[in-house]
Amino acid sequence: MSWPLWEDQRDLQNERRVADKLARQFHCLFFKLPVAYYVDFAFIRDDNICGLVEVRCRNNSFDQYPTIIVSTQKRMHCLELADHLDVKCIFAIQYLDQLCWIDLAEKPDYVRVGGRNDVRDARDIELLSHYKTERLKHETQ
Repeated sequence: MSWPLWEDQRDLQNERRVADKLARQFHCLFFKLPVAYYVDFAFIRDDNICGLVEVRCRNNSFDQYPTIIVSTQKRMHCLELADHLDVKCIFAIQYLDQLCWIDLAEKPDYVRVGGRNDVRDARDIELLSHYKTERLKHETQ
């Protein structure tokens, strides 16, 4: 059974804009990874993979919610690949008013069962890792 993908061309363009900002900040290039890798981008410096980045674009301001969530399964897969490549994996969040990130190796503040209320498919209710937004690094840091 194949699962539908919930990102469209606009989502992919927004993710690429975020990757471009981060690549400039960290002085590297980026490569969009196939969906089978569970993480959005590999960052490259001197022809070597120097990091992985999972991108989320939000339609709210940074201070609207006290946490940012990521699927615990996605976090697990991202960290497994990062460990295999001996690099870090960051979770980058583009809010309406700023770009923030956190190293996914940092322990979440808590994990809860949750997901969308307008369930699109069975995968929308799952274990979600919550990071308090006060822990996020910002573009100017």
